Amino acid sequence: MTLDPIGWLSRWIPEKAQYLFVQAFLLTVISAFLWRKFDVDPRFRTVIWYEEVTLFITFLVVVATRRMPVVRATGWINLALPCFSAWLPFIPAGGLDLLLRSVLPPERCPAAFCPESRLVLDQPWGGAAVQILLCAGTAGLWISLLSLRRSFSVSVEVRSLVQGGIYRWLRHPMYLFEIVSTAGFTLLRLSPVSVAALVLFTAAMIVRANAEERLLLAHVPEYAAYRSRTWALLPIWVK
Repeated sequence: MTLDPIGWLSRWIPEKAQYLFVQAFLLTVISAFLWRKFDVDPRFRTVIWYEEVTLFITFLVVVATRRMPVVRATGWINLALPCFSAWLPFIPAGGLDLLLRSVLPPERCPAAFCPESRLVLDQPWGGAAVQILLCAGTAGLWISLLSLRRSFSVSVEVRSLVQGGIYRWLRHPMYLFEIVSTAGFTLLRLSPVSVAALVLFTAAMIVRANAEERLLLAHVPEYAAYRSRTWALLPIWVK
């Protein structure tokens, strides 16, 4: 059976109402993360802090104004995989530890899954490498969102074909820069758990990009021509 919760529920709840509920949920989650970002001592607000705040504000605007999909996401790869993989970067970023500390009393909190590691930071190049990856990844995500605007999707679905901005050269820039950001957090909290999360996340992004390609080729006639003149994630992966 194909995974299609919106299709199943549409017998009782209009599809548009379901999308409005999902949109409200996403806005609530993003607002919560944005609120947490402001709960930081102003003395520790670095360049990456300002980048992340700008990114979350852009996410809020994009999600609040995005259009309804032309082809909705169905199936485990198109729907379940993106929802699962979206949380993987929070493991090396320390988000899982933060979540547990926010819902559990201190005496019941487990040891940190991904504590900060000095293994990379103690190297002469370590701090710079982490900052470059985090800043580049966050800036790239922001640029990608500005290009996508109302066509932004969490799951694999079709809204409209975006060919401007950074999408003039790359078909999946958001996936690329999410991987870059996650790599930065992995270096900051280097451990077997954070490395495993990065590997799983990268594999999920590649699978997701291929699923998106298949869906767009099937439903957007001009996508084949666009695909022939652009890179997918990197110049070394053309098709």
